[in-house]
Amino acid sequence: MEGVRSLYRQQVKHHQVIEALKEGFADTWNTEDVQDAFIELVIRDEVVQKYPVRGTYKYAVLKQMVKDVESAGSATSDLLIEELCDTQTAISTGTNINNELVNMGRDLDYSFKSFTIQESVYSLKVWPEFSQVGLALWPAGYAVAEWVMEHSNELTESSVIVELGSGVGLTAVVAAHVTKAAKIVMTDYLQTVNENASQNLREFSFEPPRTVVEELDWEKVRDNHPATIDLIKTLDTTCLLAADVVYDRSVIPALVDTISLFLKCSPRLEHVVFAVTHRNEETFNILLSEIARCGLTLTQQPYPSNTNAFYYERDLIKIYGVKLIPGSA
Repeated sequence: MEGVRSLYRQQVKHHQVIEALKEGFADTWNTEDVQDAFIELVIRDEVVQKYPVRGTYKYAVLKQMVKDVESAGSATSDLLIEELCDTQTAISTGTNINNELVNMGRDLDYSFKSFTIQESVYSLKVWPEFSQVGLALWPAGYAVAEWVMEHSNELTESSVIVELGSGVGLTAVVAAHVTKAAKIVMTDYLQTVNENASQNLREFSFEPPRTVVEELDWEKVRDNHPATIDLIKTLDTTCLLAADVVYDRSVIPALVDTISLFLKCSPRLEHVVFAVTHRNEETFNILLSEIARCGLTLTQQPYPSNTNAFYYERDLIKIYGVKLIPGSA
């Protein structure tokens, strides 16, 4: 059940959770014993009890399980039906079975996605994607986290890792766990996003001075805002990361200006890496044009081979490295 539980903790698509159960228990998945084990070990997993998935997600998983069991001509276990009914009640009333108010099941409420990193479990508070992009987890974010895991030996006691558009803080949590970096700096421009990221870090005792959250607005770089420029100059960045930041065409020039400033003001900067989800060719062409304008080069990097920690669609994601063309400074 371990693999199935990992999928459920990460809120992978509900039908994929059930398909994983079928693969793991090919001949017995629809028996009442396995159904009960699924409830006890996956749905009632102690991590999920403390850091709950969305109620609507939980209901979708249970509903899919019931549908597939019945389609196979098998009897549904009492425990499965009981859990399905209790979940439906919790969603409709906004309470759990203990009549306590809960922030789950409502489309605009938060939930948690939990990940196992080198045998340690971390849970991050997230919101639905349509609520606020910086409060959700996006596939390219997993790719950058995997890059950090694969290159952890290069991120030593003298390293300063900075992430642009950090969102909920996945990269920072991974970097804090798997690397010996002296400092890990998460940046975003929205206070609500930064507050959520700070809370996610504090939950697992990742705190200043090693892990910090800073406000960084790329548009202020374009405007030569003194405090923003000074922040970039004083960070002494050695590794600059970003994930899924190329989606809004209007902010791409400011993003590239920010990357350019980091390259020009950070003498120890060795890695500039970001993951892009290729949704629209025209948007990516704007990125290429801005890269050229700033005297930078963009080179596709090998995809991380460490794919055990996260489950996500990789087909549209590419990882790039950015460098300053000599003489462009």
